[in-house]
Amino acid sequence: MGRWTARLGDERVSVECSDGAAHLVPPVLSLLTALHEYGEPMTEGLALRWGWSELVLVRSADGRLQVHEPDFGDDPLESFRPDVTTTLQVQAATRDLLATCQSEPRPVRFDELLVAAGDAIAAQVLMAQRNEPSAEGDSGWYLGARPGFEEVALKPRMVFELLAARPALLPALALPAGWQVVLDGDRIVRVVDDGDRDVLRQD
Repeated sequence: MGRWTARLGDERVSVECSDGAAHLVPPVLSLLTALHEYGEPMTEGLALRWGWSELVLVRSADGRLQVHEPDFGDDPLESFRPDVTTTLQVQAATRDLLATCQSEPRPVRFDELLVAAGDAIAAQVLMAQRNEPSAEGDSGWYLGARPGFEEVALKPRMVFELLAARPALLPALALPAGWQVVLDGDRIVRVVDDGDRDVLRQD
């Protein structure tokens, strides 16, 4: 675990993450620096949208402002934690997949809803399709395990639940409406765009 700190005016602002995610920290500090230079006060509670997640400044016991992410190991809707590794790693994987698929990002939030058919989320082969969101808080994603996406026993799930249930799907959730994704185990093996063209296929 490492810590990287920037002096922004009278405040010390720090980011903590695993050493393996260290290369993902500079963009966070660069954005905070840019906000500071444009006159945004560095204060406790300042929140930043970071792709699928949210980063929040929290005052530490030693006076620093520490960047926190939702506590994905406990209750991300109610609490935060100082280790932002998960936020940074998922967002980096998302960026890489979008570059491969040559798609503009249409990100979801960790606290948005998706719908799964029955036990599809645990199936070896999982098919996912994004529709236009029907309401605020709806990601538009539908998960199924059979051709045709039969609607059986639909279960609402929250995006962050995929961290435990199907983390390999998370990077694909920023693809646009009309796109489809197929997972085999923990690998994305196919991505189809809204024109029914394969933009990614791995056998």
